Amino acid sequence: MLNSTIILVVLMNREDLKTFYNMLMDDGLIFGITLNMNDTFGFGCAEDEFMSTFDLEYWMFDLYKKYGYKSFVAYASIKKGIDPIVGKDDKNFIAAKKEINKIKKEDPNGHLFMTE
Repeated sequence: MLNSTIILVVLMNREDLKTFYNMLMDDGLIFGITLNMNDTFGFGCAEDEFMSTFDLEYWMFDLYKKYGYKSFVAYASIKKGIDPIVGKDDKNFIAAKKEINKIKKEDPNGHLFMTE
């Protein structure tokens, strides 16, 4: 699950992500990645979730390093307003979700969860 996303995050460093994001924003573009969520939320179909490069570069990068792919599940869970059908009791999911909600509440510019 989320294999291509994990490879992208591991291969890119923070400075590369920041440069990439700023270049796109200079052109008025919001670019991101699509997280393949499979049927994580029990809708009976394959799900995906858009994540802007802003979210990835400014705060998800660090959360991935701390909590692994569960941070992406927590991100999608908060955006969708629903917990996953499996793994909602996982300690990394719970910690990541708590931290994302804290960051979201503290965001002074309202940039979190930019959409396509």
